[in-house]
Amino acid sequence: MSLDIRYKIENTDTYFRRDELNTLLFYVKNINNSLAAKLYFLLEKEIAFRLKNDLNIANLNSFNDMQAHFDLSYIEESIQLITTQIIPALQNETLNMWEKYSGFENLKNEVNIGNRNDWSSNLSIDHDYVPEDMDYYIDMIIEIKELLQKSLNLNIPLTVIYED
Repeated sequence: MSLDIRYKIENTDTYFRRDELNTLLFYVKNINNSLAAKLYFLLEKEIAFRLKNDLNIANLNSFNDMQAHFDLSYIEESIQLITTQIIPALQNETLNMWEKYSGFENLKNEVNIGNRNDWSSNLSIDHDYVPEDMDYYIDMIIEIKELLQKSLNLNIPLTVIYED
């Protein structure tokens, strides 16, 4: 599995480590599962949305660079979720990410084992480290919000590229 996910939209080019993004999405899932699913699909290639919803994938190939799922209501709801729930929750945490889940190994197990019947079955931590500091995840979610806002303003989806 790729180590990095790259997002491009117009002149913006952003990278996230897959393990770190999955950790953040797992955290968001515990705040609001249905909205976390929408956010997840906005950050994944369209093929992931189609496969999860039993839609025709036509000639889509997940190895190719591809646009993310694009739904204006998902974007608006995700921006609202980030602003009103995720950022405040992260800012109000008194424990770091590892402590919140009783250590890195427990966090890794929860993310990797999780609910295998919903969208989050695609989340995983494949390496032996993700950042502990909540400020790191606050910066990530702010950057995601900015990407989504740009997508909304331009009325075009993000391009998703998996990289090693």
